[in-house]
Amino acid sequence: MNRKGIKVEDGVSPVIASLLILVLTIFLVGVSATVVLHIGNTDAAPVTGICIAENSGVISLTHFSGASIPAGKYMVLVNGINQTDKFQPVGQDLVPGTILAWNLGATQPLSHVSVVYTGEGKSVVIAEKTFYREGTAVAKSSFTWVVKTGFGTNVPKANLPTQLTADAYVINKKVGGIWVADVIFTAPENDAGTIYSWSCPGATIDDATAKIPTIRFSNPGSYQVKLIVTNGYVSSSYKKTFSIRDPGVTAMTWIKHDDWTGGFHPFGFGYYIYPSYKAYNHVGVNNNWQLIVESPDTWFSSFNPKYKLEFKVNRDADSIISNVIPLADDTWYHVTGTFETNTNPNVLKIYVDGSNKGTKTTTGALQYAAEGTTSYDNDHFVNGLMSHDIPFALTPTEITSVYTAEKLSHP
Repeated sequence: MNRKGIKVEDGVSPVIASLLILVLTIFLVGVSATVVLHIGNTDAAPVTGICIAENSGVISLTHFSGASIPAGKYMVLVNGINQTDKFQPVGQDLVPGTILAWNLGATQPLSHVSVVYTGEGKSVVIAEKTFYREGTAVAKSSFTWVVKTGFGTNVPKANLPTQLTADAYVINKKVGGIWVADVIFTAPENDAGTIYSWSCPGATIDDATAKIPTIRFSNPGSYQVKLIVTNGYVSSSYKKTFSIRDPGVTAMTWIKHDDWTGGFHPFGFGYYIYPSYKAYNHVGVNNNWQLIVESPDTWFSSFNPKYKLEFKVNRDADSIISNVIPLADDTWYHVTGTFETNTNPNVLKIYVDGSNKGTKTTTGALQYAAEGTTSYDNDHFVNGLMSHDIPFALTPTEITSVYTAEKLSHP
């Protein structure tokens, strides 16, 4: 007698078999592993069972049954991004018993993991799982820097006028016949696997993906150094502006002519004859420069206050003298002398109240020495008030900005 039912030779349908595998797997895996089985169209993808799980940041894929899938014919998407090469062992065929794992990190966000069959020119999802972890990972990118010893000089921002807006000022140096400034950058500590990406248009980076690269600046100018840090699925960026300067000097002072009404000065009139009062003087090692206020008159200069301003480097031959400038009584004047090397060899300039009053090319050379001394002369009719002593030449725009900001306190 034939009974109705499934014949032995008919076997078990793929759907029923898959359901049986699913029940068995849940029993074996337990609470800690979640199985998502996608049969799909059996004509489009192989029938296989894959368990997707995550524990303490480690994602695991376990092939527990069904057809094998050769390496290169599947990919693993994590949060929608192909991360197949991150899973170990790399290039592994998916056969029953295979386990692939990747330590994404417990602080990284995790929303979705899927396994996609890519054989035969098709893309079919054969396993997938949704997660709901936002993550707490951070990507720190606030780098630090230091000028490489012997390859330039850093000028502390605290020693410069606040009107200079770059984040760092570095003076280049002649090394092996060329002018360069080498700066070593250090990215902050991040988790293992963090990716660093440095950029600085116009400069040369020895390794743009290193945690501690060196950037070479071969020309003076303004540069933007940027670091992008990617930590898993979290990224951040940080950038700073670097101003690379040729060596030189900027001497800034405020001067004022005082009206003397006390009769004859005990030192006599001769004291006020050229050269007269040094508003600011810098004497370094094997070099010096001076910013001088002098009277061109030979007699009664104190009653006929006409003055010239002189900026001198090293010796009298290397100096520039402005035209005669009348100084009104009890009025401050902003005087700046600049000296440039390299790009503009040995160029002397003098400014009064932000306006250029003379330019001269000299044959002297200045080797700036920070250990030099400063002195002031506030005697008699011309008072000198030191403003700034800078080891590179400010631009006309920078000089004007400093003068504009400081004149409010020098009426």
